[in-house]
Amino acid sequence: PKYVLGVDGGTGGIRAGLFDVKTGVPVGFANTPYKTTHPEPGYAEQNPRDWWLCLGKSTRRVLAETGVKPESVVGMCCDTTCCTVVALDEKGDAIMPSILWMDMRAAEQTEQVLATSDPALRVCCGGAGPVSAEWMIPKALWVKQRKPLLWESAAMICEYQDFLNLKLTGKYMASGNNVAVRWHFVDGEPPVSLLEKLELSDLVDKWPKRVVAPGDTIGDGLTAKAATHLGLAKGTPVAQGGADAFIAMLGLGVVSPGQLALITGSSHLHLGVVSHENKEMVGPGVFGAYRNALPGVSGILEGGQTSTGSVVRWYKELLTNTNGGDTTANTNTDGGDTTTTTNTNGGDTTATTTTNGGDTSADAPDDDFYAKITEQAKQVPIGCEGLIVQEHFQGNRTPHVDALSRGVLVGLTLKHGRAHLFRAILEGVSFGTRLIFETMAGVGYTPTEVVVAGGTTQSELWLQIHADVAGIPFRKTKCHDAPALGCAVLAAVAAGCYPDVPAAVKAMVHFSGVVTPNEEAHAAYASAYAAYKATYHATKHIGRGQAPRGGDCDVATAKGDVATAKRKTNDSPGVPSRKPTRNKNRLTAIVAPSLLAADQGNLSSEVARMVCFGADWLHVDIMDGHFVPNLTIGPSVVARLKSLASDAFLDCHLSCSDPGSLVKSLAEAGADSVTFHWEAVDCDIRKAEQLALKIQALGMRAAIAVKPSTPIDAIVFMLKTSPTVFDMVLCLSVEPGFGGQPFMPAVLPKVKALREAFPRLNIQMDGGVNLKTVEMCAAAGVNVVVAGSAVFGASDPEQAIAGLRHALQAELPGYSDYE
Repeated sequence: PKYVLGVDGGTGGIRAGLFDVKTGVPVGFANTPYKTTHPEPGYAEQNPRDWWLCLGKSTRRVLAETGVKPESVVGMCCDTTCCTVVALDEKGDAIMPSILWMDMRAAEQTEQVLATSDPALRVCCGGAGPVSAEWMIPKALWVKQRKPLLWESAAMICEYQDFLNLKLTGKYMASGNNVAVRWHFVDGEPPVSLLEKLELSDLVDKWPKRVVAPGDTIGDGLTAKAATHLGLAKGTPVAQGGADAFIAMLGLGVVSPGQLALITGSSHLHLGVVSHENKEMVGPGVFGAYRNALPGVSGILEGGQTSTGSVVRWYKELLTNTNGGDTTANTNTDGGDTTTTTNTNGGDTTATTTTNGGDTSADAPDDDFYAKITEQAKQVPIGCEGLIVQEHFQGNRTPHVDALSRGVLVGLTLKHGRAHLFRAILEGVSFGTRLIFETMAGVGYTPTEVVVAGGTTQSELWLQIHADVAGIPFRKTKCHDAPALGCAVLAAVAAGCYPDVPAAVKAMVHFSGVVTPNEEAHAAYASAYAAYKATYHATKHIGRGQAPRGGDCDVATAKGDVATAKRKTNDSPGVPSRKPTRNKNRLTAIVAPSLLAADQGNLSSEVARMVCFGADWLHVDIMDGHFVPNLTIGPSVVARLKSLASDAFLDCHLSCSDPGSLVKSLAEAGADSVTFHWEAVDCDIRKAEQLALKIQALGMRAAIAVKPSTPIDAIVFMLKTSPTVFDMVLCLSVEPGFGGQPFMPAVLPKVKALREAFPRLNIQMDGGVNLKTVEMCAAAGVNVVVAGSAVFGASDPEQAIAGLRHALQAELPGYSDYE
């Protein structure tokens, strides 16, 4: 028999698998772990020398355990974590620890990359950004800016993938997959103009000069030195691989338009195949579509969660670590004990190495922990009795693309036990996956089939939670180690065993069953999912002044811009002091004084007065002189307002012809909510949904406004088909443009219709609201009012705000005061 070797260089260790080249059935695996260190919050590093040593150990061990002779191995291929960046000297040896894929130190550099507005950024949410700190260019820019001497001495800047292939073949070549999905290459060419704008053109000289497509051979195969190290024959063909999750698509048989691969492990990746016609698909909150990233695949749309199985493992370490739960003493946060499995029946053996559904490199001796906690978690009700976990322990990849977002636990009580928290972690990760599916739908992609691989498949509970939360059937393959099988597919093609990748996939990939969602469970998750979505927006600012900003010095300080430096370390102030409650059983009464009625020459004192007098929000009207015949403030003033009152919730209402052009600037300025007009997007459902998703992806609440004469039928339709698309609907009771207009009662039936259809929707009224008209608003169903002259013109503004709030409160059953 002939075999191929598939190597998966993961977060926790390197795993070598031998596969029958005819059937794709694995005959054995061996895993050798290596350490991950976290020298600072948000940092993650590995020693590249460990990768090479562990590859040799895993390969030799699987050969020994299976009894397969070196000459029977006709080809090999590696995949690796991506984007894990390494700096090498002229000999190909590392001159610094690698910057692991999950490392977020380059958060500040992503802002510089996005500021270029280069066409190569189209794959980053359609060019709107944000740019992920995980990618190659931000990390390389961090090295150049923070470690200039090291940068000068580095002969090569590349990835884990390129490092391994260099050691195996002596050839320095990049993967066509990696450069397409993480290096901002366009059709195989480096992004020259982007690098020029960043003063990073010298990176091209440090990158590999040749790009090789996955499945093509690299050089003349294994060198004599590499063959000795691995225990294989010299000249064994080495196929180009790529990023682990993308190569896993091949191991899952996901190569046709409409299919989506859900790759689970330390992180989750969601990779959907788009048709040739849609290969240019882009949009907010998603990455891609990447063109020609895999053989025979026109385009791939990507979503991702940075911390998933790694959070599960963190929890296990917290409870089982002998240092009393202090995980800082344990630098190996992802790897487990070496596991070797031999399957004489030709079946997949990976199920014997992990039962937790977390990191696929989890160590076998701890399986009893996962078995016990899983049984306990099965007894915990859906929603974990109010306990919500936001899984952003290493930031958020999509849809928020927020490197500084952090993990959050909401709703802890003395009743909650460790099983509650364990299940809440599983549910939180599953909620994040559903949010990504919804974001993809917002740009026009809905998968016809989801195929899942990795750690989650080893946990029946977690897999069922995933399916129930998403409301989508999940298909499983017989081989759970999709990355290694994907490598085996490519190795078989390179060895000449199959004419192309589709033929190899058809022969080597086999399916095993479908996990069907429970409709009742899906419905039961609705309130917990809504709370999960609200958590990011409610907590995103907390603690950001303490978050790592990229190492030894601040960029702005290095350039002598002290004011900018101060702003960057305090650009995300605390949450509003009177934020709206998101309890599923009640709405919150919110009063937002309109700054349009304030003294425009003394806004700083006006803002301070309103905050002091108990305003819940501050309503900021932004008008462009085109959509309405008035011109007001812009994002720069919003930034000034936030600096004056860091705790103020800034509710920005755009009466503008092109609202989309302002949302990024408003996000950077510190706006908390952005409302745009239905009429400004031509009353087009797709445009409205895309803009709302863009606003939410930038970390703000999204709301839509309608003029007094505009029907709301389309708004109702959008909210029924996508309940989370808008956080609020603003019904104007005057024509937009000027303050001081009389209230128009004719709009109240629209409010009543909205409230009847959506009992928990935030409905805002703006225009002519005072202590008399507010009662009509409240009776119709309004819970958020904007008041201008009624507050700023009152002899006692504090009493006016309290009176407006009381009127709203009287019509809100089950109301309790603000959190």
